Amino acid sequence: MLFRCVAEDIYKLDFTCGDGYTSVFAFHNSGRWILADSGSTVADADNCIIPAVKALCFVPECLICSHLHDDHYGGFRRLCEVFPFAQTASYGAEEVPGVKNRYRLTDGELYLDRYRIVALGGHTDESVGIYDIKNNILVSFDGLQLFGIGAYGTNIKDFAAYIKTLEKVSAMNLDGIVASHAYEPYGAEAFGKKRVENYLNGCRDAVKLIVDIIYNIIDIEHLQDYPAELIAEAAKEAAKAYRSEHKNLPVISEWTFQNAITGLLSPERDGKVWISNK
Repeated sequence: MLFRCVAEDIYKLDFTCGDGYTSVFAFHNSGRWILADSGSTVADADNCIIPAVKALCFVPECLICSHLHDDHYGGFRRLCEVFPFAQTASYGAEEVPGVKNRYRLTDGELYLDRYRIVALGGHTDESVGIYDIKNNILVSFDGLQLFGIGAYGTNIKDFAAYIKTLEKVSAMNLDGIVASHAYEPYGAEAFGKKRVENYLNGCRDAVKLIVDIIYNIIDIEHLQDYPAELIAEAAKEAAKAYRSEHKNLPVISEWTFQNAITGLLSPERDGKVWISNK
């Protein structure tokens, strides 16, 4: 199991995780390296990541955790043990479990004179991507969800933040996007302006679909008066409707629908209906 080159100086290692796979990335510039993410377990680090790093013949000077889901940070503590002189870093206030002396990343921070940290809120509060200035490519990790994967449909904690992320990434005018997973329907990689545009439009389409299903359950004219105690019930009904109407797509959880309803009720929305067709 080896890293493969997905773009100049950017390498990706895919390996099995649960009912799908996850990925680890290596970023190179002028003899210096970053290693990003760590799989789910110590075994992932020992059996997959560390042998692949040795095969590529590098020692990372920084270990970055893209966000705090277990398929991305699970082997992080082991990597810290194997590469004790590497900086350990993540975005947001929350610490990486089991990791000491974590450095807190900032949006826009530059690494190796080439790779810029990009905050990608929405999937989680602390999600980040890494932007390659030279290639004009964004490694988005899980920050751009499309319609999700397998048993994990579009997984969004904060819909308002996710919309801002889509706007932010669209404004970057990228030549490529590389994700950690093969999200439906466009997969893990999009190269070229048109494919990047399709990828981002697919992310918007997923949000539109989620919001429109909610509006079929909750009358938009009475949304602001909707009782908070009924949100969970409405989310359950919305998830059931989604599964019934879109059996060809990954399953979206009640949790995601509940987050969408909560976001629609938020005053931070400033009266906007996000990007729904309604």
